[in-house]
Amino acid sequence: MADKAIEIYRTSMSSGFKVNIAAVNVMLNTFAAQQKVGDAERLLTEAKQSGLKPNAFTYAAMSRLAVRNFSK
Repeated sequence: MADKAIEIYRTSMSSGFKVNIAAVNVMLNTFAAQQKVGDAERLLTEAKQSGLKPNAFTYAAMSRLAVRNFSK
């Protein structure tokens, strides 16, 4: 299911769909659930470069990823 979400997100982006920070946060949570640290970091960098401003939900998702990765 998470792979399908990633596929839909990437298709939307390549089709020129304007993404907001809420959509980015959903994807960050998806990456966190799958322990895809690199993908999450790249997505956050891309979001910031496109002018989106991270919010508390963004940082919470990244924190969950860090904690899960650290506790391995």
